[in-house]
Amino acid sequence: MTDADPAAFPPPGAAPGPSPDEPPDTVPPAAHDPPPLVTGAAEAREAVLAFEAALARSPALAARLAYPRAWMALKDEAGWHYAPALWAGHAGLSADAYLALASRLDGRRAEAALRAFCAPVTDPRRADKHARRLRALFARHAVGRAPNARLRLLEPAPDAAPADLEARVVDLVVEVARLLGPAARAALRRRLS
Repeated sequence: MTDADPAAFPPPGAAPGPSPDEPPDTVPPAAHDPPPLVTGAAEAREAVLAFEAALARSPALAARLAYPRAWMALKDEAGWHYAPALWAGHAGLSADAYLALASRLDGRRAEAALRAFCAPVTDPRRADKHARRLRALFARHAVGRAPNARLRLLEPAPDAAPADLEARVVDLVVEVARLLGPAARAALRRRLS
């Protein structure tokens, strides 16, 4: 009789364990994929409003408020709303998904997507007002910290001239193309010529 590993033979009626040929991670690959970038102002608006709702329910999300440098500001009939550009630039994020994927999401791509229909806040007085409102948001969620000292703010742009909009779309395409591998970049060049 041999000394067999008892774990190799589950008790009768027990579910069999994973096969040695199966990867240990059983989460479907789609769960690891980052969400798509927003493609319009309406999607970004939904994302900003969803952030504040998620923030009210997630202490873990509130604990990360001081990290983002870039934020999107949005005004509606209820007042000003804020979300990190990383959140606002991706469609359909939840607090759990953001916390799980934040280290893998690219803030530059999110900001580039937002700049297609947003503009940076360059007026110092306006930026100061936004910074005060953000500090109040942090205080409401008991963060105990201030916004990042290198704070950058984006607001929905007033209706841009078509040439300006086209320039922003070109900037977005260039940013995305930089992230492509050599074969995909070559395919993009062929399709554009």
